[in-house]
Amino acid sequence: MNIKAIIFLITTFSILFANNAIEKFDNNTKQYQTIISAKKQNHLIYEPYKNILNEKEKKYIRKKKVINVCINPDWVPIEFIKNGQPQGISIDILKIITKEVNLKLKYIKTSSWSQSQQYLKEKKCDILPSAIKTEKRLKYANFTTPYMSYELAIITTKNKPLVANLDSLKNKIMTRKKGSGLISKMKKMYPGIKIIETKDYADSFNLVSQNKAYYTIATLPVFTYYRNKLNLENLHVAGETKMIYKLSIAVRKDDKILLEILQKTIRQIVPNIFTIVYEKWTKKKVVVKKDYTLAIYITLFFLILLTIITFFMIRQKKLRLELTQLNKTLEKRVLEAVEKNREKDKAMLQQSRLAQMGEMINMIAHQWRQPLGAISATSSTLYLKAKLNKLDNKKVMELSEKISNFSQHLSKTIDDFRNFFKIDKEKRKTSCNDLINSALSIIEISLKNNNINIVTNLNCNKIIEVYDNEVKQVILNIIKNAEDILLEKHIKNPTIAITTKNREIMIEDNAGGIPNEIIDKIFDPYFSTKEKKDGTGLGLYMSKTIIEDHCNGKLTVHNSKNGAVFTIKFS
Repeated sequence: MNIKAIIFLITTFSILFANNAIEKFDNNTKQYQTIISAKKQNHLIYEPYKNILNEKEKKYIRKKKVINVCINPDWVPIEFIKNGQPQGISIDILKIITKEVNLKLKYIKTSSWSQSQQYLKEKKCDILPSAIKTEKRLKYANFTTPYMSYELAIITTKNKPLVANLDSLKNKIMTRKKGSGLISKMKKMYPGIKIIETKDYADSFNLVSQNKAYYTIATLPVFTYYRNKLNLENLHVAGETKMIYKLSIAVRKDDKILLEILQKTIRQIVPNIFTIVYEKWTKKKVVVKKDYTLAIYITLFFLILLTIITFFMIRQKKLRLELTQLNKTLEKRVLEAVEKNREKDKAMLQQSRLAQMGEMINMIAHQWRQPLGAISATSSTLYLKAKLNKLDNKKVMELSEKISNFSQHLSKTIDDFRNFFKIDKEKRKTSCNDLINSALSIIEISLKNNNINIVTNLNCNKIIEVYDNEVKQVILNIIKNAEDILLEKHIKNPTIAITTKNREIMIEDNAGGIPNEIIDKIFDPYFSTKEKKDGTGLGLYMSKTIIEDHCNGKLTVHNSKNGAVFTIKFS
């Protein structure tokens, strides 16, 4: 993309929407890739209906034209009614399915899920878009193959231990939305269990967040939606229930042709379309009020940051082109020169750092999002109180102090990242624990946003003397590699475990390990498994050089039963 175009677009939108700029910058690449992916898939998601339906089914569609639909009016984000219109994951998928076969949808208004089921039984509705197949429902409905499957998860606050199974919670207080069939099931399984029945899911999650109840049970999309909507960052998935909701389309018993049409169309959907719809309803949306006075100051700050980013982008592009050319013609000579000349190691170290620039910018965006949102909320409070003539000196001082604290946090973030890119000129005294904590302060938010668990067991405060910024770069490189492979393999419950003891740092993931045929090559220069993702092949090579040549240490790797284990040992 043209650099001038990027500068023009970011400058214009930062002035109008300064408080949203970080969110847009953070998500820009992912959104672009999702849009391109969706556009490509539009031609591949289905075969045209005329090729998959027989003549009898086509005749049925020409005659039927409209399907009567009843839904669960209060099951956010699966399906629900908002502003008088059906919305949710199942509704989006149903629209895609029916559009492919030229069927129109007519939503029949019901007051509850029970009434929707009754309407299907009475044939006032043709389908229920999202229903679980049960013996009772089979008496009046047929079901397509399940197109969504969600396990019920145990939700607690993050300060509580992980849960092996429901048996360990039978004496704890649980919350659940009133009318849920799960309530009677839990009481049958655990007589005497105490359950607080709430008016909706939001109350269930809030009571757990406020420690007024120990846990609740919900599907992952429901939990993700409400955690993001209500900003319940202290909640997490603590365990599994082994209970699974398999959601299908329920079709009235006497309409077998419609069942077969829906079944055939569902089979044409590629998995990515479900992912796109799911992320639409569960991805966190940042909504902030606009304060143009504050925006002017933030815009100036963005322009400075943009200048720095642009400079490094240009340098990175230039160095990458030079490096590509060298790889084609002088790879052997470069390898020989690296062995003979340590000064060239420093140049390659700088190239490696520049190759990480995109990831570091993303981390900066994550670090800034929360304080910028807080500054916006605080300034909005000042404006509102001033407008209502309810502003007093005490409140002004209190809110001003908050803005000052958040601004200092932003300034400290800038210093942290600026210091990170300084080349160490002398060794400093530090400890393994301090190195880990400093590195995690940069990448921890990115890991949390990708739902990757960090487990730390830090037991080494012994003083070591190293180039601490360079060692932190090594730690970040190993953690980022672990994050990439966990996301690439879609690991369930992705975890990175970090342990320190006896001047050793061990970083382990649960991604299954490094293939035996390449594990001996991963520290070789220019060897990369990320070539399609612009991998340079220098990250682990430079990491080993830093630890072993600059810090008199040792960097090794081996596979455990869970995944890869990188060990840094200082003398």
